Amino acid sequence: MPGEEIDPIDNTNPPEGTVVDPINPPADPGWLSAVTKDLKEKHGEDMRQHANINPILEDYYSIKDKLAEATFKPKDGATPEEVAKYNETMGIPPNVEGYELDAPPEGLEDANFDGWFKDVALRVGLSKEQAKGQYNEWNKLRSDAVEAKKAEVLETERTMRTEMGSGYDAAVANAEKIIQLGGEDLRTWLNESGAGNDARFVRVFAKIGSMISEDSLGNTHANPQGNPKTLEDRIYPDQGK
Repeated sequence: MPGEEIDPIDNTNPPEGTVVDPINPPADPGWLSAVTKDLKEKHGEDMRQHANINPILEDYYSIKDKLAEATFKPKDGATPEEVAKYNETMGIPPNVEGYELDAPPEGLEDANFDGWFKDVALRVGLSKEQAKGQYNEWNKLRSDAVEAKKAEVLETERTMRTEMGSGYDAAVANAEKIIQLGGEDLRTWLNESGAGNDARFVRVFAKIGSMISEDSLGNTHANPQGNPKTLEDRIYPDQGK
């Protein structure tokens, strides 16, 4: 037709169902003639799938524009100025004092941990927002663990009170005798392992404590007739202080 633009590029992707002549296969796209021999040998099969080069060029320039706006981590040997510019762009403070962390839940304050966390955050290149987010998530895990532990202790106490009735306070006082004999090492192990929350351990300690005379124990201050303490207070007296 007069005035109609003719596409000199052959269609190498015939419609589905079209029979392709194996002797005379479709010609290469016209733009492929400008490609070097090495590239044809390496990627020719893939290139022949694209009859129109325009989408390829569009993708190329789109990627090029994105790369021009991207920020890359400085390589080894970068100047201090390059590193400082990268850190500023990424929101990484120049020193640990630049990290502003939210206050942890009451009872979980730990200045040593906070200092360690900031040191690590700066070393691995966390931004201020990333550090704050991870710190808050960590404190949530710690808070959830404390609440779970309290719930476990309360469940153990309810179970033993049901089993022992009026003898509960005396039994726990006897268990406390053994814990005091074991010293801080035993108390720490009970705390860290969670065994002190297990009714089976409390029963065993209570039975052993009842079999040992006060004379052999010395003054343990385990007086079931005094002001009743919770199981948590007796096994973990310093917790939360």
